[in-house]
Amino acid sequence: RYSGFPQSNMVVRGVFDVSPEAIGRTIGDVTVSALDELPAMAARDPIDIAILTVPASQAQEALDFLVSVGVRAVLNFSPVALVAPASVIVRNVDITSELQQITYMLTHREDEDAL
Repeated sequence: RYSGFPQSNMVVRGVFDVSPEAIGRTIGDVTVSALDELPAMAARDPIDIAILTVPASQAQEALDFLVSVGVRAVLNFSPVALVAPASVIVRNVDITSELQQITYMLTHREDEDAL
């Protein structure tokens, strides 16, 4: 539903999950598909970028699967560093670290305001 995607000419073409509760649900304009449908979609229309949001225990396996269907870049929100072929770009986003940084900034701004 992020409104910045269309403004950036980015198109979310698919959302995939393994959870029966999620599959078939519509998010914005996209219906959640079963993960086993991803290879067929990637064969019809190559996927440049995937966003990975899985538990740490599943992250490397999920990345390997994305690489196997031809994904060339991954934005990884999983809390682990992943190993990918040199041909695949992986950008790690550590939410905890980002929250710690913003908390630090907020705390120090409040300290400066008190002076």
